[in-house]
Amino acid sequence: ILIGIFAVFVIIEGIFLIITGIKAKTGNSRWWVPVLQGVAGIGFGILTFIVPFTTLLLIIYLVASWAILSGII
Repeated sequence: ILIGIFAVFVIIEGIFLIITGIKAKTGNSRWWVPVLQGVAGIGFGILTFIVPFTTLLLIIYLVASWAILSGII
């Protein structure tokens, strides 16, 4: 269930990032950065729904790597 909530959160955040980037298009030359982040987020959210177990393992490895590197530093 938790991985499904994560997927929904990432998709919703991606939608808001795309909206923010499009609204900032007139006054900002780097409007495409949040749009690109939003598209990547939506893609990652959909991928999470398709293969939730693989995504869960990826998140576990990412957090474990971060913890190990933080402990070394």
